[in-house]
Amino acid sequence: MRKIITWVVAIAFVATALIFFYFQQNNSKSKANTGEGNRIEQSTAVDPEKLLDGIDESKLFAVTRRTEGGAVTVDAAFLNILKPEEKDLIFYVTLNTHTVDLSSYDIAKIAVLSNGSKTVNQGFTWRAISDDGHHRSGILTIKNDGLFNNNTGFLELNLRTIGAIPDRKFKWDKSDWKK
Repeated sequence: MRKIITWVVAIAFVATALIFFYFQQNNSKSKANTGEGNRIEQSTAVDPEKLLDGIDESKLFAVTRRTEGGAVTVDAAFLNILKPEEKDLIFYVTLNTHTVDLSSYDIAKIAVLSNGSKTVNQGFTWRAISDDGHHRSGILTIKNDGLFNNNTGFLELNLRTIGAIPDRKFKWDKSDWKK
């Protein structure tokens, strides 16, 4: 009799678990279909790696600025110099270290962009190419709402508080895009 009760309890447990998982899965599908719940945003923007297609490495190097400190090396390249047809302002950013966990930095939230007369610290988008904890790279974009044109004197990107360094400033001036 004891064996029968054990089997009934076991079967009831398995059946309950299966029903639970079935309804959880269907509930998740319906939330995804109605736009509820957590989901990954699908971007209609161009693939971040494609923005680098066709760019000569030596030209990319020429528009790349570097900061080092706090055991982290950060490079930023202002891609609009090489791709002037782009409407948004586009930066290729890489972060490298062997001691700091870089995955905790929300690049879009720590970015500040200035041209001397206008400063923006919101509205950035980060699209990762590589998101490893010690080696990250991606494309940082922001709408060009009057920040940059051929008459802009300079553009400065500041990535704040990476590796305990308060400000990592990357500056490009008119001579960079008037070549």
